[in-house]
Amino acid sequence: MPLARIIVAVSRCAPPCLMIHKELVEYAGEPRIIPNKNPMPPAMGRRKKNRIMKKLQILALLGSAALLCAAPPSRAGMLNGSYTNQMGDLAPLWDISGGYTNVADLFTSIYTLNQAASGKLTGDGTFSFVGTYDGIDYKLTNGVLKVGGALTGVGETQKVHITTAGSGTGTATYGGVALKITKFTEVSQFLGEVDKTSRQVAGTLTFSGAATFEDIATGKTKSASKTVTFKNVTFPLPTNATGDWTLTLDLAPKGMTIYSTGSGTVVTSAGNSASYNATAAYSAKTGASAILLTGTGESKGSSLSLKVTPTSTNLDIQALTGSLFGQSVQYKAP
Repeated sequence: MPLARIIVAVSRCAPPCLMIHKELVEYAGEPRIIPNKNPMPPAMGRRKKNRIMKKLQILALLGSAALLCAAPPSRAGMLNGSYTNQMGDLAPLWDISGGYTNVADLFTSIYTLNQAASGKLTGDGTFSFVGTYDGIDYKLTNGVLKVGGALTGVGETQKVHITTAGSGTGTATYGGVALKITKFTEVSQFLGEVDKTSRQVAGTLTFSGAATFEDIATGKTKSASKTVTFKNVTFPLPTNATGDWTLTLDLAPKGMTIYSTGSGTVVTSAGNSASYNATAAYSAKTGASAILLTGTGESKGSSLSLKVTPTSTNLDIQALTGSLFGQSVQYKAP
């Protein structure tokens, strides 16, 4: 390669410390013999020759640097493409979204829960209150519910907090007197844990009900209220609440750096998903990449960190830690 071209190549890729001095361009042309029309004393000729040799040595070093710039280090192990991993066997993630029917004495609630990426639970449904309690025979079948709560977990323990608030109307009898239930309100709170072995939720339910009665014959009204706690309450998990989840990553190298960027998605066994921005840093020394996922949109606040190496089909997960769907998940390869 002509020396002038080496100089241009180095000037484009070398760091500031290797910037070429303007004076060196004089020596970038092809070698040629110039007649010495004005001979100089031997001492002066040696000094000039030494200066020229030093400059040529500098040019040789810059040429070597140009060759190094033309051959960047291998990035074969960097993350580049789409990767999908089934993660439930490494670190279970519980999404208890689905339909529920809970029975506690006279109170039956039927509702649907949805679990957000934050672990927050929301839903709605209906309830009934049918049977005899404190001498009053109740028949209320049209109650409407709003459901809330949260699922939180660390390691093997997932705590469930479910609250309901509802209202409705109905009929009742007391001592042979026909009554109209003009207003019935209920508030309940369930505190329990996910039992993975029996695949159910078990805990304690506190139910508070208040009713306003009207004597159908006389029009007189009367109110009654009661709070009752039920222990050892259990109800089954939906069939698709298995603890399984899928991680999908789409990544591409960022320029000539050690980084890959892109997006990630977590999908639970119940079908809920969370979206993430993804950044991976590659280590040529270990061949592994460290990935950081940060939640976006409704998934903001959740995150996941992984250490991985790519295989032919997916990723070899060496370690992970994070907060997903209200739970702390972690794994380290043996």
